Amino acid sequence: MKPALVVFALAAAAGPLHAQSFTGEFRALGTGAYAPQVDRRPGDTEPIGPPNDSPMAGGMWDISFITGRFRLGPEGFVLRGPERRVWSLGGIARYEFGSSGIRPYGLIGAGAYFWDREYLLEPPLGAPFLTWGSDVNLFSVSLGGGLSVGSPRSRLSAIAELRMHRNLQQNDEAGSRPMVSLGLGGRVSW
Repeated sequence: MKPALVVFALAAAAGPLHAQSFTGEFRALGTGAYAPQVDRRPGDTEPIGPPNDSPMAGGMWDISFITGRFRLGPEGFVLRGPERRVWSLGGIARYEFGSSGIRPYGLIGAGAYFWDREYLLEPPLGAPFLTWGSDVNLFSVSLGGGLSVGSPRSRLSAIAELRMHRNLQQNDEAGSRPMVSLGLGGRVSW
């Protein structure tokens, strides 16, 4: 076979592969969040009282499958602040608008949110020490939007995302756990 024929065959095979759309993506974001103070509820018998307001920082990640402009998959995050920490496992759905270099998208997420707070443990024998304990575990939802920056055909792009989180379950003693988060990061598509 002549070298020119081999080069032509490889170029012809690579053309359709390049035009194929992506089937999935991985997103990772560095995230800052804020959770307001929780009011003391009737029936709350915790001696340390409800958690105060708290800024938090951490990370979010998800693996989504892509069909057209729709993305769906599992997600998780871990955030920690001086008074609280929260982690979640759930799912996320995004719908991307437009096909330019800057593409807005809307999102909805849902999952189990596990809220912890730091408290002073005073054992009967020994010195008191700070530790983390579960405050409340609730099924929650998040709504928001973001921007994806980069060519739609590129495997890499930068992302920015703003979300409001709110629990769907109501724990009469523990109160509500709202939170707002802002994430900056990137995505890799395959």
